[in-house]
Amino acid sequence: MKYEIEIKQACEGFWSCISPDAWIQSIGGLIGTFLGALIAAMISIRILKSQINHEYKKELKNEYNMLMKFNESYLRLLSPIMSNFTVIEKFLNEKRIKEIKVIVDNVMEMTRDLEGIDTSDLSYIAVAKVNMLNRDINFLIWHLVLFEKLGNLPVTSRDIEDFQNGLHKLRKRVEEYKNYEGVLKKSITEVK
Repeated sequence: MKYEIEIKQACEGFWSCISPDAWIQSIGGLIGTFLGALIAAMISIRILKSQINHEYKKELKNEYNMLMKFNESYLRLLSPIMSNFTVIEKFLNEKRIKEIKVIVDNVMEMTRDLEGIDTSDLSYIAVAKVNMLNRDINFLIWHLVLFEKLGNLPVTSRDIEDFQNGLHKLRKRVEEYKNYEGVLKKSITEVK
C-alpha cells in the first residue's frame, strides 16, 4: 500500500488567507482600542483642565489677598494726596500760588511714604499700575514745585490747564486702579 500525499496551497498571498471572522475581530479590536484611548484622553484632559483652573483660581485669590493687604496702606495715603491735589487745583484757579507751598510739602512727604510701601508681593500687573500712579503723582508734584519756585512770576492759564489735565489723568488712573481690585474679585468667581 502506497500513500500519496498531495499538498495544495489553500490560499495564495497573505491577505487572501485571512478569514472573514479574523477581519471582523481585528477591526473590532482596533476600534475598541481607539475608543478606549479616546475616552481615556478625554478624561485626562478634563482632569488636567480642572487642575489648571484650580491652580489659576488659587493664584488669583493669592493675588487678590496680597492686593487687599497692600491697599490698606496704599489707599490710606493716596486718598489724602488726591484731596490735597483738589485743594491745590482750587488755589491755582484762584491764583493763590503762595498758599500752595505748605500743601506741596505735605504732599511730597506723603508721596515719599507712598513710594516706600513694599510692592514685592504684588503681581507685575498691580506693580505696573502702582508705578503709573506714582509717576503721575510725581509729575503733578514737579508741576507744583515749579509753580512754587515761580511764585513771584505770573502763572499762566496754560500752566493751570496743564496741571488740571494731569490731575484729570491721575484721577482716571486712580479709578482704574481701584477697579482692578473688583476685576480680580470677579475673575475669581468666574473661573470654573
